[in-house]
Amino acid sequence: SSIHSIQELYSDYINSEPYAFLHAGAMSNTILKEKLNGVNAISIGIDLLKDLTLVKNNNLNIDVFDLDEKAVDLSNSLSHEFQISESLKYFHQNVLSKEFKLNKDYDLCILSQMDYIFTDNEIESLLMKISNANIKYILILTPAIYSFGSISTLKMSIHKTVDLISIFLY
Repeated sequence: SSIHSIQELYSDYINSEPYAFLHAGAMSNTILKEKLNGVNAISIGIDLLKDLTLVKNNNLNIDVFDLDEKAVDLSNSLSHEFQISESLKYFHQNVLSKEFKLNKDYDLCILSQMDYIFTDNEIESLLMKISNANIKYILILTPAIYSFGSISTLKMSIHKTVDLISIFLY
């Protein structure tokens, strides 16, 4: 990788994906507002800027699962180089496979732009796995909504998308 510092990473993102700062900032602010700093979180899909921002700004411990083995290896290497590898770990695993199991407890699940990656049926399957894992909070960011809530209060959301997610969970 040609990136060797957090500053270089930020500069690269500003040039290639400036909207990523909006996404990372919205998630970080929501976690702070909901008093979830310092919790264990699971995140699906690699976005190094988002992951790094949430570790640095919110003191989260994040395990990120992704299908791209090269991206996982590169992200783990950068996490180690940035000296945050104890708080930010990447795993090459298919979260939709029947064999996928969470090996530790998580308080928060972060789903960022899943509608670009998964089909509706795959999102439903993923949400069922989250519900079965007893993860208390879910942070969802899509191009259509920015919403957050306790799993038990999602039914009360004014957003149709979140209401549908709640239906999948019960």
